[in-house]
Amino acid sequence: MALGRRQVTLVRRTGAYTDGVWSETSTNITILASVQPASGADMEPLPEGRRNTRTVKLYTDTPLKTSSEGVQADRVIVSGVTYEVVMVGEYQSNIISHYKALAQAE
Repeated sequence: MALGRRQVTLVRRTGAYTDGVWSETSTNITILASVQPASGADMEPLPEGRRNTRTVKLYTDTPLKTSSEGVQADRVIVSGVTYEVVMVGEYQSNIISHYKALAQAE
């Protein structure tokens, strides 16, 4: 997937409890992604309260993470704005395999 891609900073946060104290680290990774504004149809699956938040759609070859039990959502920095990854679809077709993600401004 090469058309219209640009460099985006992916911030991957990890953490663990050590002696009952949470410590967190983050790693910045430069990835290539096509970044586009999210359409109304893209935002339909989101909870109603999140549909008014500034949202972008990303197409990338890099697996992205949403928040789940014990996993923190990835952040992406696009044009100086930090977005939290809230939804990821995996499209592995052996032709143009990629990930489509929605990310919302924090």
